[in-house]
Amino acid sequence: MIIMKFGGASLQDDFNFANVIQVIQKHKKQNPIVVVSAMKNVTDLLIESIQFAVKRDHSRLAKNLKCLRDKHLFVIESLVKEASLQNEVKADFVKLFTELDNLLNAVSVLKECTKKSWDRIVSFGERLSSRILSDAMISHGLSAVQVFGEEVIVTDSSFNFAYPNLELTKSKSSEKLLPILKLNLIPVIAGFTGSTLNGETTTMGRGGSDLSASILGASLECEEVWFLKEVDGILTHDPKVVTNATLIQDISYSEVAELSYFGAKVLHPIAIHPLKENGIPARIKNVYNSLEPGTRVTSLGDKEINLSKPVKAISTINDICLLTIQGEGMIGIPGVAAKVFNCLADSLVNVLMISQSSSEQNICVVISDADKDRALKELSDKFELEILKGLMGAIKVQECFSIVSLVGKQMAGSCGVSGKVFSILGDCHINVAMIAQGSSELNISFLILSSDVNEAVLNLHQAFLLHE
Repeated sequence: MIIMKFGGASLQDDFNFANVIQVIQKHKKQNPIVVVSAMKNVTDLLIESIQFAVKRDHSRLAKNLKCLRDKHLFVIESLVKEASLQNEVKADFVKLFTELDNLLNAVSVLKECTKKSWDRIVSFGERLSSRILSDAMISHGLSAVQVFGEEVIVTDSSFNFAYPNLELTKSKSSEKLLPILKLNLIPVIAGFTGSTLNGETTTMGRGGSDLSASILGASLECEEVWFLKEVDGILTHDPKVVTNATLIQDISYSEVAELSYFGAKVLHPIAIHPLKENGIPARIKNVYNSLEPGTRVTSLGDKEINLSKPVKAISTINDICLLTIQGEGMIGIPGVAAKVFNCLADSLVNVLMISQSSSEQNICVVISDADKDRALKELSDKFELEILKGLMGAIKVQECFSIVSLVGKQMAGSCGVSGKVFSILGDCHINVAMIAQGSSELNISFLILSSDVNEAVLNLHQAFLLHE
């Protein structure tokens, strides 16, 4: 038994749906369970529709809903050929869109969307894609059945960012899916969604479909979980930047989590945890060439590590800014750092890197440009009194930065890696604004100007022989 997870890019149109059906057909003997995301851009359209409904912008809302209907109906008419089945699917789609219309109308009347309503509305993307795929599979000779995420995954009540309860999900998913598999049917599961103990729809945040696949793989003790994407697997870096980037055949759970967190768009970092905890291997495979092995993700024992290559891959995050909170009035005063980070946490600002001088005279925080205005406002409000008294200077913002991260399990205990990294950057006349290395020594990250990123990556990729 394997889990096969298909993302939105793999389901963007009728051609890609047809390709997904062929992939499932090729691996039918491995008893696949299919997990799907919404069609490409559909979740964004649904979120935008919520915003239009709140603003009572009815013309733009109607335009969005028409786009959603047309996008899905085109695939149905293209792939579900039998008239009776096509009519049945269309009739069910009318019911789904009627419910969606009613939900958005309620939002418009109230001029507000609660977190619970938000989850129910955005879940429609996966509801629609899983229904289309299951019926298109039937139309192409595969026995399939649609399964909603609420039927198999139990989560907490943290709407918008729910987390699955593994124990309850294991029981519920086994009860629902094992009888389906015994009937030789292929379950097509709407990813991204789950339900509370009370049966209320929840979503698990962006990347939640990856988490759906991994949590089900762990719950059902599957042989492997496959994440089928538009790449051959995990590469040493983006081939658009490094033309001789190479495929990584084996990588550890921890390395993938680090790469994902620091910019590599491979898997959502949180999706690694259930697999790691339960020892379920994952594979990153090419949806257009699924017979190739791709990249295998396991615990990766010491015997499988290449001692001559301490660095496994390089990742980058662009559009980064640096906030500096400084002032002599901060010296020796307890709780300043806690106040800073509590403020950012309350504002839902994700902190990527931090630095604090030993004198406590300044604290530097690295965040995404997208969070800059909100973070600056909240911090300025929080420390308004200290700034007015002159105990603290105005919060300084520096933009146009990027984070470069070198990741590798073998870096731990390897002498000279950091020295080599910064010697190379020095030879390239690249200034490093901040450095971070975790205690696990799995990752070395540094902050540099965005204009220097490509040069830094190319030289580091070459120096650590990642092209070989």
